[in-house]
Amino acid sequence: MPKAREQFQKILRRRKAETEKQYPTIAKKMAERIKNRTRRGFGTEGPLAPLALSTRKRKAREGKSEKSQLTDTREMLDSLEGTADRNIITITVSDENQDKAQYAREGSKNRPKREFLRFSRADNAALKKFIRQAITKG
Repeated sequence: MPKAREQFQKILRRRKAETEKQYPTIAKKMAERIKNRTRRGFGTEGPLAPLALSTRKRKAREGKSEKSQLTDTREMLDSLEGTADRNIITITVSDENQDKAQYAREGSKNRPKREFLRFSRADNAALKKFIRQAITKG
């Protein structure tokens, strides 16, 4: 019986190592999910707060979408990146876009909060699916 246990533990260690190799790919997929969700106008907990009427009018004049999607210049979302260190996946925006992300997340007295950088429930479900696939492929 001890020999079977050792073999099983060896298989588990190998699967864990093989799965961890997939984490950088999974992190990139999750960053893309957040970018796509946000560009569709959805944040962490549902639709992003609507834009002010004055902003919607300006965007209409400029031929841009009047929906709140945090993509006025595309810089912030384009800089979104997923990285992995062992079993920790981190989604960040570039240093030069940190202020924009913080402003969106915290809002101001004239601007509602627009949380987008955390995982939504659907993102968490997708993450579990990606990890399950990585485990079964190993």
